[in-house]
Amino acid sequence: MEIIGNNLGLKELVSVEPSDIDENGVLNIPEGVEFISDFLMVNAREVDTGEGCEYIVNPIEGVTDVVKTINVPASVTIVGKGAFATLSQLQEINFPKNSELRKIERNAFTSCSSLQNITIPEGVVGLEERTFQGCKKLVNVNKEGEPFKYIDDWCFSGCDLKQIRVSKMCASHDMSCYAFYNGNKDIELIIEEGTKRLIISPERLEERLATTTDLFEKSVNANGDKQPREEPVKANGNGKPQKKGMKDRVKSVLDL
Repeated sequence: MEIIGNNLGLKELVSVEPSDIDENGVLNIPEGVEFISDFLMVNAREVDTGEGCEYIVNPIEGVTDVVKTINVPASVTIVGKGAFATLSQLQEINFPKNSELRKIERNAFTSCSSLQNITIPEGVVGLEERTFQGCKKLVNVNKEGEPFKYIDDWCFSGCDLKQIRVSKMCASHDMSCYAFYNGNKDIELIIEEGTKRLIISPERLEERLATTTDLFEKSVNANGDKQPREEPVKANGNGKPQKKGMKDRVKSVLDL
């Protein structure tokens, strides 16, 4: 395992060796590490396709196909792009309650096909593109503290996610219409604003935004008070994303 001081002034974990992983497939990242390097667990190179850049990744023998659990220390503030991508055996990624994590960069967990549950620390406000793309067994993403404020393109593409908490602003402006593409069609969005909560499907959400400025026309109180609940309906019945994102169609949402 190699740790260096990077140009951001952070202690960066830049490499992992098979000897760093115990016999049970557990990788313990040392306390004091602040930045987990881009594509830490794979060999990656950037290729110009003529239509943009793509990353070609190759597994590291004895690492990529071995890791089952990763314990991340509280000191880590940034998980770099593709840091844990393609770990096919990864089942657990653990962040402590006092985690200082504030950013998870794009593709961080792409194609972690055995990952089913993850808890995102409070300091992370949103998710970048393709963060969990191809995590086909992922069903639960628990967000500590405030709900997500943005979710970018293809973030949960191909996932079996059941529900996720987002803010009202995220739902109306800052959630890509491609975020859940080719994933679970029965996913529920839990939209929260203060003590109010609306449970709705992405498809019904877009219908609601097109016809009203009040996302909480029918809602349930987060404290448990009985109010009418929007019945979830199947989202993206044809499996295709809308041509335009919500942010293109919705200019404003009135205050509660």
